Amino acid sequence: MNDQNTHTTSVYNILILGPTQSGKSTFIENLRKYVDPDYVPDRMGTGNCSHTTQVTSRPLTTTLPLYGLFNENNNLIHLPSTRDQAIYYEHIVNDRNRSTRPINVDGSRQYQFQIFDTPGLNDTQGNDVLNIAKIFSTLHNSGVTHFNLVIITDSHYVPLYASQQQAFKTYFKLFDDLKSRITILHTHVDDMKRLPGMDKDFDEKLDGRSDFFKKITGKQVPTMRIDCDPTKTAAIQVALRMNVIQNVLKMAIVQEPLVLSKTSVSKLQSMNAAGKIVCEKYQAKLDSASKASMALDKLQSLAITVAVMLEEVKDLEKNISQHDTDDEIQLDQVRYEGHVGMFGGTGSTIDTKVFFIPQDMTGFLGKLGDRADNAFGLMEERTLAFPKQAYTLSAVHKNTELVTIIEEEGGAGKNYWKARFKRQYSRDAHFHVTFCTTKRIRHQKDIMTWRAKVNTQKDKIAEYQRELGILQHASGAGDERDPGYAADVRKAELIDQMSKYQKILNYIKSKTLPLQDFLELANSNSIRGANPVDDADAFEKFLRRKFNLV
Repeated sequence: MNDQNTHTTSVYNILILGPTQSGKSTFIENLRKYVDPDYVPDRMGTGNCSHTTQVTSRPLTTTLPLYGLFNENNNLIHLPSTRDQAIYYEHIVNDRNRSTRPINVDGSRQYQFQIFDTPGLNDTQGNDVLNIAKIFSTLHNSGVTHFNLVIITDSHYVPLYASQQQAFKTYFKLFDDLKSRITILHTHVDDMKRLPGMDKDFDEKLDGRSDFFKKITGKQVPTMRIDCDPTKTAAIQVALRMNVIQNVLKMAIVQEPLVLSKTSVSKLQSMNAAGKIVCEKYQAKLDSASKASMALDKLQSLAITVAVMLEEVKDLEKNISQHDTDDEIQLDQVRYEGHVGMFGGTGSTIDTKVFFIPQDMTGFLGKLGDRADNAFGLMEERTLAFPKQAYTLSAVHKNTELVTIIEEEGGAGKNYWKARFKRQYSRDAHFHVTFCTTKRIRHQKDIMTWRAKVNTQKDKIAEYQRELGILQHASGAGDERDPGYAADVRKAELIDQMSKYQKILNYIKSKTLPLQDFLELANSNSIRGANPVDDADAFEKFLRRKFNLV
């Protein structure tokens, strides 16, 4: 064999699977004979009971020699196939002059194999899934990390009953990843039946069994035939048997290793039935959590809105409190002072909004040096007016000396003031009027607007708070007394829940399982297949552990 076609590994692992009495253990006995020509295979009995009750392993080391057929002169002679019936029969007849032994080549590479024998598929009360799981659990717990070849043994002595067919279908259905590494080994192939006149339909029968495997796998699976009967000791029989074994071992070397940690198991119908029940349950949970999350988003947004509105109401009520009072505020004032000097008098006024009628304010303003009686002559009258306002005056404070108010209109309670006054004396005089109102009067319109807005906001707040209570119930974010209770914590919980629910749904909808999950499910009786409801309960418990759901 060309080593360039082999895959580098320290040990080549071969797993042997098959139904009860399919020749697994007998084949392994012949493997030992191949490695050690002096080994005497154990005669496994009549085949009426299974001899392997648990997974066993056996190491083998070999250079993969070919077994040759030698004549009485120890010369290598042609080794026929069993299809060369006449020559085959001749070697059987002349067996006393024939011998066989491995043809070893110096310097050949040593190959290490680990052979794993397993219990029959239908040993465990027909529960093939559980039996498969036990096999792979034992392998996993033993530290087996990969396989190079999987041999499924098939004995034509054992009819393909429905239970046998189901066992094979289960294997191929579960381990789709193994299909490319599987070889069907037809055991108990009685070479004597191939002799002339013994069994004309023999090949057709084996071909029919091969067609069965092709049908359930969907592909052409490599097949080999071997007569494992250790009682058949003719040199030609032993040589042919050993060389079939050599070809089997060669297949393990050229196969790419299948890493168990990366192996997926296809779901069976029973798994999908249980998964459908759990899927419906967790889809409902996801929908509920999604609605709660949306309600929580709305709750948080609405809670912020309510908080802002409450602050607005607080500010408005503060404004109302500050301005709805009788505190007096000064609006405007007018002042006139007249001084009489040696040659007359001067006068001045102070105001910006109050004006005289019919003259404007500039006509009342005197300049230094002007005679007072020129600006406001002795015994003259003037009219002073405070224009109409949008609000009423609360008071008009007047302080006069040597100036007489003849007539007055408006004032407190009115929105204007008007007075006619007269200067009756030439001595120093002054006239001072201050116009006032209260904060309540001055901001009456604002206060009305503020109060209307407060009432509107309070009505909206009450409506929003009722909605908050509904949203709290929908989102589970606290009681009605505290709309914002644990909102952030609840949001984090919902996000975590939705993430896990979605992962569970994706996991359930996947067509495959990681091998380790399959083993846990099978060994915990979660995929028995008898009752989907019971399987669903067990499957859900597994999922809750896997995805850390409380």
